[in-house]
Amino acid sequence: MISFVHNDDATAPLAFVRPGHAQADYLQWVDWIMETPVDTYAAHAASPFECYYPTAIGQTYGRKASARTDLEERATLILDELQRAGTDPLRIQADRVHERGKRFLAAIRMSDAHYQWSWCGGPPDFFVEHPEWRIRKTDGTTDWYMDYAIPEVRAHIFAIITEIAENYPIDGLELDFMRFCVHFQRPATAEQIETMTGFVRQIRSLLDRVAAGRGRTDRLALGTRVPAMLADCAPNGLDPAAWAREGLVDYLNPCQWLFADYTIPMDDYAAAIKGSDCRILYSIQPRAMADWGEPQTQLARAFSIGLAEFRALAAVAHAAGADGLHTFNVCCEFPERREEMQAALHAMGSVSDIYAGPRHYQNLPADADGSDGLSGTVRWQILRFTPADVNAPQRFVFQTGEQGRNARGSLSWRIFGSVPADQWRFRLNGVLLPDHAVAASHRLQEGKDPGAGKGLPEHMHFEVDLVTAPALGFRNELEITALALGEEPQTHVMSVLEVWAE
Repeated sequence: MISFVHNDDATAPLAFVRPGHAQADYLQWVDWIMETPVDTYAAHAASPFECYYPTAIGQTYGRKASARTDLEERATLILDELQRAGTDPLRIQADRVHERGKRFLAAIRMSDAHYQWSWCGGPPDFFVEHPEWRIRKTDGTTDWYMDYAIPEVRAHIFAIITEIAENYPIDGLELDFMRFCVHFQRPATAEQIETMTGFVRQIRSLLDRVAAGRGRTDRLALGTRVPAMLADCAPNGLDPAAWAREGLVDYLNPCQWLFADYTIPMDDYAAAIKGSDCRILYSIQPRAMADWGEPQTQLARAFSIGLAEFRALAAVAHAAGADGLHTFNVCCEFPERREEMQAALHAMGSVSDIYAGPRHYQNLPADADGSDGLSGTVRWQILRFTPADVNAPQRFVFQTGEQGRNARGSLSWRIFGSVPADQWRFRLNGVLLPDHAVAASHRLQEGKDPGAGKGLPEHMHFEVDLVTAPALGFRNELEITALALGEEPQTHVMSVLEVWAE
């Protein structure tokens, strides 16, 4: 049963593998992952028009007519070398994973459009040759994505998926709808949602046929990466609840498109698929994004998380009742942070391992407008206080995996723009925090964020000791009331809350 998936970005090993040593280096790359508790390896096989194996239907990565990057030139050398040896990256990965007694999935990115950025090279030939099949924006111009409402687009992608399923020893497929979660012009219509469900049915039937042809008694798995919020699925043409109830898919991985998130609300998904055999895997990603204040665009930075943050993500997954974990882009931390990433995967391998060390829960705003910038969701919490908001409580909701545990540590939050003369009242899970229990300090940009590497805006930092604070549960609420603010009409912003538990 799938419970711990490692999704491998195809470009990460390509950047590591040395021409002249391709096969040995690919084996070493896979072994790094297989030495951890991961039970399922999902190798990035197609994006969907560019393929990371020698394809007869799509376009092999690095062999497009448009501008190519140095990595694509390198990939051509590596793929040619492996072809001369009678193999390719996907086959090497599949065989090695099976040698290590684990499951192998081929991952398909359903609407990846990295080519919209010049540093990723030009677009694939299929995109260039068929502008009439691209999604149209509301102003009539074409978007960077192909339109799944067009039968020819679906047929081409299905032919690539069929090529992979029929020619490689896979244990299933993973459909990544979060790269980049644009399948139709938003919002998708009911007819388009049914079109995508029909496409998922078609892929399920393909897997069943391939399994029968190989005499397998077990089912080939079909997993999916979907938006963090169920409500964001329909506008993007997705109906994962229907897929689960119909028995089409074996796991759902609700996730942000790129960043770690300790607040993914799994309740709606769990309720929507209740009674099905589909599992829910919590998303584990190795980067965080923070906009530290206003103007928020000045300090937006992505930074790598560490072992304590990985443990906290896994603790939330355990507390939320997830059926397992799904890592994404952890491979992109290899080889520089290989030992740290292997330690993180080991630390998330069991409940006892999760709670064997410190957990650091970070609640950070990923975008200034409160959106994750991709699936259209507006869910990052940013509380704003002005003199007009005095005596009006506002609430910040956060999740931890600390319920029922007498954890030592601290809970802290920041209010940007606040000064010592401001007066505040705080309640944690409905219990008033007395002034003497809250340590307050005024910080003037001398504090340095270890990831962003820049001074934070002026703010008040508040902290309480977990030993004396009201007990934390899975879902918690910090209520903040401004009692008196300065005469300046400046907006005070609360958007950062952290918990350290030991």
